[in-house]
Amino acid sequence: MYEKQLAELRDRYIKARSRAEKDEILSKLQSIMAQSPEEANKFFEEGLGDLYEKVGGARVKDELAGVLSIVQAAYIAKEYFGKSGSWFSQKLNGNKVGAGRAYFTHAEVLKIQEAIRDIGNKLSAFTFPADVLAHD
Repeated sequence: MYEKQLAELRDRYIKARSRAEKDEILSKLQSIMAQSPEEANKFFEEGLGDLYEKVGGARVKDELAGVLSIVQAAYIAKEYFGKSGSWFSQKLNGNKVGAGRAYFTHAEVLKIQEAIRDIGNKLSAFTFPADVLAHD
């Protein structure tokens, strides 16, 4: 009864851009789950087992958008993970890799957070040497 609606809401959530739209969709999902928990559970078990990864991946991408307009993803990938920029991009965008989709693990998200803090600290600590500042 709700399977089609659940699938549509799932797809809308993944594509949603604003926090308000995502909150609205989550509210509708919660309402359906309260009305028909058995059907919702069946739907989740059959085809939505990776919703957490997809939604989490979309949230990571949304949260990083501002930072990645300042710092290149390839720099974070190389300096903090020893990986390529394409590796980072695949995980950021949830690209299909093998039989599934690539998303950042919880540990990788924490490492990205630490990398961004480290980069911020490096930027904050930057100063020109006195001889450069004295140059007219």
